[in-house]
Amino acid sequence: MKDQALLYTLGPNEQSRQLLARFGGGLYLESFPDTQEREDPALWTTRLMGEEPDSALGGTVALDRADEIVGAVLWEWYPKACCGLLTYIAVVETSRGSGLGASLFTRVAADIKALAAQGGRRLDALFGEVHDPRVHRSFESDTMAWKRLDWMQARGGRVLELPFLQPPVDGGEPLPMLLLAFPTQSDNPVARVATSTLVSFIEGIHRGSDPSCIASMIGSIRSAHCRTRKLRYQRQRMALPSLAVSLFWTVDRREDKLPRRCPIVASFEQDILDYPSRECPPMRTRVLGSRPATLVFPGSISYQAEGDQNEVLAIGADGVGTPRRLTISLHRAATTFRDGRVVHSTIFAPKEDVSDWDVIQLTMLGDSTDGRPFGDQVILECDGATSSLSSWAEKELGDGANILGQSVQIIVGTDPAWMDFMKHVFELHEDKAGAVSAFAVATEDEGDLMVMAQTISGILTSQWDFEETDGYELADSIGQTFSADPDCLCWAMLSTTLQISSADRAFSLPVIQHELGLSPYLLIPQAVALHNEQLLREAASLLEPAPSERELERVHTDLAVLLDIDWLDNPFHYTTERDYLAQAMSQRRCEQRRTLLRKQRALLGDRLKARGERRALYASVIMQTFLGLIAVVGLRELVFQLVPKEIAWPVFGLLALISALAIGVMAYRSSSASGAPGDPS
Repeated sequence: MKDQALLYTLGPNEQSRQLLARFGGGLYLESFPDTQEREDPALWTTRLMGEEPDSALGGTVALDRADEIVGAVLWEWYPKACCGLLTYIAVVETSRGSGLGASLFTRVAADIKALAAQGGRRLDALFGEVHDPRVHRSFESDTMAWKRLDWMQARGGRVLELPFLQPPVDGGEPLPMLLLAFPTQSDNPVARVATSTLVSFIEGIHRGSDPSCIASMIGSIRSAHCRTRKLRYQRQRMALPSLAVSLFWTVDRREDKLPRRCPIVASFEQDILDYPSRECPPMRTRVLGSRPATLVFPGSISYQAEGDQNEVLAIGADGVGTPRRLTISLHRAATTFRDGRVVHSTIFAPKEDVSDWDVIQLTMLGDSTDGRPFGDQVILECDGATSSLSSWAEKELGDGANILGQSVQIIVGTDPAWMDFMKHVFELHEDKAGAVSAFAVATEDEGDLMVMAQTISGILTSQWDFEETDGYELADSIGQTFSADPDCLCWAMLSTTLQISSADRAFSLPVIQHELGLSPYLLIPQAVALHNEQLLREAASLLEPAPSERELERVHTDLAVLLDIDWLDNPFHYTTERDYLAQAMSQRRCEQRRTLLRKQRALLGDRLKARGERRALYASVIMQTFLGLIAVVGLRELVFQLVPKEIAWPVFGLLALISALAIGVMAYRSSSASGAPGDPS
């Protein structure tokens, strides 16, 4: 339809006046049913003909081959403020999705810029008005209102953080709206608008309005700093199958010995360990208990991405922007090593309650949003107590507890949509070069496949804006599976381990579901990877700041313990678990970091060696000096025996001076051969 439509630019002529009249009597009435926002089309002609000095009206009308109006856009120009306003844009239902609306929108900034240039002016800002989708309106669905805002934001529009009132129409009341700012000088979204520009714009569009209304808006502008944001909501596009998310916390506590074997986990742990590790287990996992709980996610999430300020609104029981509650069972376990523990807090949620946004939030608990840890913003209601998840962790685990990573397990059963998704990913894994384009095309249809791919990509890459990922980005992130077969897909990326399978024998056991909450074959390898990464963190902390001379030997020894003695090489027997651990450590670049730390330890060893050589040199000089003094004392007796008394003292003094010079020369030559005292090399 876009290619068939003729775009006609309105101007001060009779044909434009007739087109405006046709648009105002047809598509305009259909597209804007709310009489509060609909002005009299007869007023357009005056402004179109340039008869008002404070503003001008322009626009574009799209005509099909039958000369019927299939779309139109109207805009206003305010020369005093050097601003434009996108007033109305409408497309007939049969042409929506064809790109016609985007073509009409593209003409707006270009036409206003051209009009401004005719008067030697520059377009400083382009604004648009849209209904706030958080406020329900009886004549349209909330979904349609969000689609309209999403469409505007896809064109670069960003919501200004201030209360805005649309000027009253036909003597009515001012209408609360969202005011958006669009790019004018580049394609990048506008981060903020100059206060003076906004004030002039408000004064321009509200000329003749209630002065108190204008003063109130201008006061809000001056206090809001005119920042913009992208506004979205957590639309539940799909329900996830049975889901378990395990959060891994580190607890810095050295153990004298490993705890006793836990009967629930011991057989699984013994099964996956290789033969030498079975004889002397390097760790033991035990269950600490489970309980019902409720997670309360915040009503809104603010974050920055690519320089863009974003706000995502939850859909709670009380509507958009209210906290969302999720009923869960909370399982606790711990894998203990000889040098510390990794505690698992596994959140298990039934299928009917979990959306894609829920699992994204569960895997982002260790991140920060708007300068605050997200775990501080999520509330946990458990055992009659209410606290943030971070506060709960500090109370349960101690002040040193922090989230190291997470494992996610999704059991999809025989769901045909998930089976199709797994088939596509398996093909991508088997032949990535040849399947990337096919996968990208397959996920561009906005159907179940794309929703699933975006969710999985968001989990793996820790992204709040996962819904905006395109097909090629999805192929790049999802194609990095390290273990795949048609019934089980496994990923390890950044701090997350993820498994999607049609079934899991261990996880299906009631004792595992009720006590552990996650398959031990997924939980234990992740614990080992995080244990090793924590050793690297501790080793790096020993080198910051650089150790003093007094600390050299202690730091050198502690690094050896952390990087070689406590370090746990791959202790697993089965290929799958070995791959889990290898990929998880590879994503964290553990071996590269360990190699670098070992090199730094070697430099400390060189400093220790040089210090030892200096100390040996000092001891040698002292010994030579002492022996020289003994020789001088013996020389005195010899001089007094052989030399007359009247010249004995001068002769002895001369010989003592020569001996002292000889000792000094020897010390100097020794220091020159071994490095001057104090030289760190």
